[in-house]
Amino acid sequence: MCESGILKNTRVVIDTWGTGGPGTYSCTCTVTLDTESTPPTATTTVVVEEYPRVAPIQNCGSILLISSTKSSSFTKSGCTLIPSTSTNNFSTSDKLTLTLSRADVSTSWISGHCILISSQGIRIYCYLFKYLR
Repeated sequence: MCESGILKNTRVVIDTWGTGGPGTYSCTCTVTLDTESTPPTATTTVVVEEYPRVAPIQNCGSILLISSTKSSSFTKSGCTLIPSTSTNNFSTSDKLTLTLSRADVSTSWISGHCILISSQGIRIYCYLFKYLR
């Protein structure tokens, strides 16, 4: 996850295992709908969940915060499984943001989350950024 770039597809996997070197404080993925091929009035359901059969490890040393302009169902998570959460009527003006940060800046981290983000037939973009100390 801590690499800058863009992922685009109807299903995107965000792998946070072994995330971030010593100088990396946090990483962000901002999810939007593909506005190049999607009509402005189109909506879809976006689902965020742990990738099947992959669980975070205990004492992973990170905090995962998921927020959305469309839904207040998301919360902050440490080293526990994130529940599968659907956001209905997600449109081209909506954003979903996943931010992974260190629980303590003085210790190293290995996250343990592997996150699947999917939509129903409309491509999503995941813009990845990393923030250095």
